[in-house]
Amino acid sequence: MGDSGARPAEHEASPNPMPIVPLQVNMNIPSVTPLEVQRKLVERGSQKGKGIAVFTSGGDSQGMNAAVRAVVRFGIYLGCKVYFIKEGYQGMVDGGENIVEANWASVSGIIHRGGTIIGSARCMDFKERPGRLKAAK
Repeated sequence: MGDSGARPAEHEASPNPMPIVPLQVNMNIPSVTPLEVQRKLVERGSQKGKGIAVFTSGGDSQGMNAAVRAVVRFGIYLGCKVYFIKEGYQGMVDGGENIVEANWASVSGIIHRGGTIIGSARCMDFKERPGRLKAAK
């Protein structure tokens, strides 16, 4: 593809140009009054005495640590006792040392870490009723 020295043709006006129609704005449109939004705020300590257990299960994905942190910190804000169930459903079935109380510091500096700080594991026991009953105890 060599340079033939030819220059592109100058832009020529179209023989039948499209007419330009000015945009007309109807200024007589009635204003819409926004509906009053009723907000229900969750008060600090409003769930004192309740508990929340946090566990992750299945394959790890991005944002799991951020979600764990959000649940823990909001639970603490509400006055709940927050617990980690380590190793997902398997930790729920096994119980014992797999269930530990979480605190504000336990979720500090975890957002940038991959995976999930509390672990996740598939659990064959949980697929059957006896395994689920064991986890419920």
